[in-house]
Amino acid sequence: MTPKPTTHTNLILTAEGCEDLPATRLPDRIVTHWKPTPEEIELLNAGGSVQLEILGRTHPPVALNIVEDMSLPEGVAVEAEEPSLIIIPGR
Repeated sequence: MTPKPTTHTNLILTAEGCEDLPATRLPDRIVTHWKPTPEEIELLNAGGSVQLEILGRTHPPVALNIVEDMSLPEGVAVEAEEPSLIIIPGR
């Protein structure tokens, strides 16, 4: 899967050994958008699954959704701003 920036991206998460992750910081959550590659779509259509990998020893609450476009959850708005950068220490 490839992380995708959106018109409401206001945060870039980065960590050593990982590619930058464009995200949208909301008051109560962080939202990221991902696009599967054609090969991944083929695997999913053949019965494959999406694997969520959490780095670290604890598992925060998460949600995986399938959305039609790269919009935010209903009723949520973000003021436009330059993306800030958060560097996550190495593992």
